[in-house]
Amino acid sequence: MNTWKLKILGLNAAFAILTMLLGGCSSNIAIPKAKFGSPSYSMFGESSSRRFFVPVNIGDTLNLKWEGDINGGFSPTSVTAFGNYIFVPDLSGRIYAFDGDEGKEIGFIKYRGSIVPAPVINEFVLTFPLTGYKDNNSVIYNFNFHSGQEAAKYEVEGKVESEPVKTKDGIIFLTEQGKAIKYDNGNQKVWEYDTKGFIHSQAALSGDRLVFGNDKGNVYSINANTGSLNYAKKTGSGFEGGFTASGDTVFAADNTGVLYCMNLTSGDVLWKYPTGYKINVFPVYDGKYVYIGNLRGEIYKFLGSSGKLLWKVSTDGVINTTPLLFNDFLVQPDLNKKLYFINVENGQIAKTMYFEGRARLSPVYYNETLYLGVDNGKVMAYERAK
Repeated sequence: MNTWKLKILGLNAAFAILTMLLGGCSSNIAIPKAKFGSPSYSMFGESSSRRFFVPVNIGDTLNLKWEGDINGGFSPTSVTAFGNYIFVPDLSGRIYAFDGDEGKEIGFIKYRGSIVPAPVINEFVLTFPLTGYKDNNSVIYNFNFHSGQEAAKYEVEGKVESEPVKTKDGIIFLTEQGKAIKYDNGNQKVWEYDTKGFIHSQAALSGDRLVFGNDKGNVYSINANTGSLNYAKKTGSGFEGGFTASGDTVFAADNTGVLYCMNLTSGDVLWKYPTGYKINVFPVYDGKYVYIGNLRGEIYKFLGSSGKLLWKVSTDGVINTTPLLFNDFLVQPDLNKKLYFINVENGQIAKTMYFEGRARLSPVYYNETLYLGVDNGKVMAYERAK
C-alpha cells in the first residue's frame, strides 16, 4: 500500500479515537440477535407501581451461575433485562450488557457523567438520564441496542437521579429541582409540573395517578395523562425513599422513619408507624403484608390493611437498598457487605451471605435467576439450588 494511503488511514483512525474520547458516547453494544417482543424486566421495580414481590419459593441456598466485572460503583438501583440480555448501569457513566446464560460481556456504552437510575427498556431502546457533567442539567439518551446506535437525546433542566416511570405512552422523570416532566414515545414534552421544592423521592404510578413526595414533606398526586394536580398534601417531614402503589393504596416512608399507608385517590393517611430512623428504600407490598427497613438496620413486617406490627428484626447493619420478597424469604441487601434471607413468617434471619464489597443493587429475579451487585464492581447471577 502507498505511504500516503497509510498516512490517511492513520489519520482517520486517530480522528476516530479522538472523537470517541471527546464525544459524549463510546458505543459498543450491538445485539442484532435480539428479538422484537421478547419478555423483559423493563424498569426498576418491574412495573410503574413498583412491585418487589415474586410468588415463588427461593430457598436459602443459591448457586453462583456467573460473575461479571464492571468499571464503577452502583447507586441502590437494579439491573434491567430484555430477552436473554442483562443491562447494568454504573456511576462512571457506563451501561454494560451481559448474556444472561453465560455471563459473557457483550459490550458497554460510556458517557461522560453518571448514570444513577436503571435504564428503562422499550423494546430495543434503552432510555436513561445522564447527570454530573453539565451544571445541574441532565441529558436523556435513547440508545438502540439492536443496531448499536444512539437513537435520540434531549436536555432536561435539572438533575434526574430518581428512577423514571414508564407509562403506556411515554416516560416521566422527576428532577432534583422539583419538577415532574413527561415525554411521549416520540421524545416530545407532554407536560411539566413544578412542586417548587426539591425532590429526592422515587415515584410510583397506579392507573393514571402519579404519586411522589418532596423534601418539604408534601405528597403529590398528578394525572399522568394531563399533568394536572390531583392533590398536594403535607404528610411527612420530607421524603427521600420510594413510593409503592397497589390499586388505590400507596405506601411511603419519610426522613424520620415514619411509614405511611395512604389512600391514593384522596391522599388521606390511613395509618402510620414510626420506626424511629430514616428510611431511603421502597416499601415492599405483596397485596397483604408490607415490609420496610431503615438505616439503623431494622426491618419490619406489617399487616397492610391496618398497620399492625407482625415482627421486627435488628440486623445491626445499614438498610439502604430495596429488598426482593419471595413466598418464603425476604432477600435483603445490607450495605455492610451482606445479604440476608429473612423468614417471612417469623422474621428470623435464616442465612447470611457475605461479599467483598458493599451490597448495593436491589435484587432482581428474572428467568429463574437472581441478580445482585456489590460495590467492588461485581454483578452476580445466582440460581436456586436444585
